[in-house]
Amino acid sequence: MRKHLDYLFWNLLLAPEDGLNSSGTDLEGDNNTEPNNTTDLNNEVDTQKEKETEKLDYSQFDLKIDEKYDPANLAAKAFSEKAKELGISVSQAKELFGTVDNSIKQSNEDYEKAASERCLAALKEQWKDQYEVNNKSVTRGFLHLTENDENLKKELENNGFLNNPLVAQIFSKVGYFFKEEGQEGALTPTFDKNDPYGFGKSK
Repeated sequence: MRKHLDYLFWNLLLAPEDGLNSSGTDLEGDNNTEPNNTTDLNNEVDTQKEKETEKLDYSQFDLKIDEKYDPANLAAKAFSEKAKELGISVSQAKELFGTVDNSIKQSNEDYEKAASERCLAALKEQWKDQYEVNNKSVTRGFLHLTENDENLKKELENNGFLNNPLVAQIFSKVGYFFKEEGQEGALTPTFDKNDPYGFGKSK
């Protein structure tokens, strides 16, 4: 009887805690594995892919350079295609494109500010010692062509044509068509400073 009680005592003493077997594992969950995170990982990957797709959705890229500089919109298209190829997000591409666009506009403004000086230098180089005579002929031609056409005058002024050496040469040639009688044979006509329409009279 004592041996039987000793046996029970030792079994109780060495018995595992509730729900655990002798190895310390869950008795009811012996056949269970650790939680499977594959589904969560797949969802995260899918979400990340969606975000990347949205970043490269260049249907959202609608920026353009002023048609004055890019009339066929080729620059904007080439920029967006290359940016997408390089994996640049649409938001970053827009920021970069904005910098390029502003730089082009500023460069053009600076160039136009110096247009008058460039035109003057080019005409002086071409006409040399005949500059004064030809320049007065430019004024004469311009006045004859625009005095009855205010719209033409505004177009020429607003579009910067008056700072184009080629246009100046055309006006100069036109100016020579309007000469006073008796001056047709003059090889180097001179203008009256006070009258751009008339040649100075020979003294």
